[in-house]
Amino acid sequence: MTPEAIRARLWHVGLTVSDLEASIAFYRTVLGARVRHRQEECTDDFDRLSGNSGTHVRVAWLEVDGGAFVLQLIQYLAGGDGHLALRHARVGTAHLSFYVADADAAYARLAALGTVTLPGSVNAMGTHGRSFYLHDPDGVPVELWQSTEPRDRFNRPG
Repeated sequence: MTPEAIRARLWHVGLTVSDLEASIAFYRTVLGARVRHRQEECTDDFDRLSGNSGTHVRVAWLEVDGGAFVLQLIQYLAGGDGHLALRHARVGTAHLSFYVADADAAYARLAALGTVTLPGSVNAMGTHGRSFYLHDPDGVPVELWQSTEPRDRFNRPG
């Protein structure tokens, strides 16, 4: 097998959510996400793929940053398995991090809307960034990150 055959690129990140509409509203408000596609699945194919049985799901595919990132939201209407106890320091808890041009302006915009719970302030992360976390409707940590270096360590624009 050639190296090209196994080279991987990120296609999307999928999150299982308890309320699809509430999660769509959150990611629209916080990230300016746009719904690309919606679908319902209630098939043996999805059961085999997911390793579940008797599933019925509603799915929304969201574009962030003009489609540079795709977030898939999945709500189980049947065949789901309850909630995880999410906490940033708990093994297995993922967090999503998104670049913003100005963390203070993003914080102020969200504070003015009053529709999401914010931490007490934006935090300086040494000399390389400013950041704050908020949580989506199911408790997934979402970070808004402003790089304060001309080029950050991952070669993303500051």
